Amino acid sequence: MPPATVPPAPVASAEPAAVSAPPQQPNRTASIPPAGAIPDLEAIQGRAAGVDVGGAKDFDGLRALWTAITANHSGLFEGLQPIVAVRENSMARSAELRLVAGPLTDVENASRICTTLAAAKRYCRLAPFEGQPLALHGESPRRPVAKARPALKAAP
Repeated sequence: MPPATVPPAPVASAEPAAVSAPPQQPNRTASIPPAGAIPDLEAIQGRAAGVDVGGAKDFDGLRALWTAITANHSGLFEGLQPIVAVRENSMARSAELRLVAGPLTDVENASRICTTLAAAKRYCRLAPFEGQPLALHGESPRRPVAKARPALKAAP
């Protein structure tokens, strides 16, 4: 009888099989710039940029804010227009009116505005220049004032 052939035994590798690590998730930590810091205008992603200079409860408050800022910092806002932006206030769960000045074309101008306002202890942050124009001359609709009626005389 011919000798039986035995298949060769598998040779064990001296190196252990590489265990692939799970893919790492990108770091998604929010980067919050310190007060007064201005991110690149590129961060606005191709939209017109402006500076958010504060908020108010109503349009009259925004007009007063614009008047005060432009009076105290003459020349700083020359050529810029005020608009009203609405953003959600997550703490109060309500809408908040914001005053945004713009449009800005370069980082240096935005930085100069925010640096000047920060020195005066005023709020300033880069923001998209999107919203509705702020009517500066009290053009918001108001309730009409009722005229007093003349007193009726009793018939003789």
